[in-house]
Amino acid sequence: MLVKQVLGCGFAVLFSMLSFNITAQISEAERLVDEQLQAYTQRDLEGFLRHFSDKVKVYDDLSRYNVTEKETMRKNYKLWFESVDLLECKIINRISAGNTIVDYEEVRYRKVGGEITELKAIAIYRISNNKISEVSFLRPEF
Repeated sequence: MLVKQVLGCGFAVLFSMLSFNITAQISEAERLVDEQLQAYTQRDLEGFLRHFSDKVKVYDDLSRYNVTEKETMRKNYKLWFESVDLLECKIINRISAGNTIVDYEEVRYRKVGGEITELKAIAIYRISNNKISEVSFLRPEF
């Protein structure tokens, strides 16, 4: 009887560990967003851009187009990466639902020769064909 109880506990522990690992796996969409974020903070332009579709749409405050294709994005982010000597982005919270990822982020940057600026932003990513096809940025005012 004791052997059954011990084995039963062992299976329960093993099952709970397997269940945790299954739910802890990140989706392909999350992996894609994480990789572009890592390239962004490293100011790796090509590594950053390879995660976006050629016809990516980038919105500010959900309504205004900022960028409508990858080549425009390349020009804008090249200038941005060259203008900062510190760039950090930390995910505070994330909601993942299928092909949509919503990140609440804390961003710190310093323009060359300037002071550190900190801000919080919400980024909403939509994934199509294993590429980021849309991203919207919201900058809440507190």
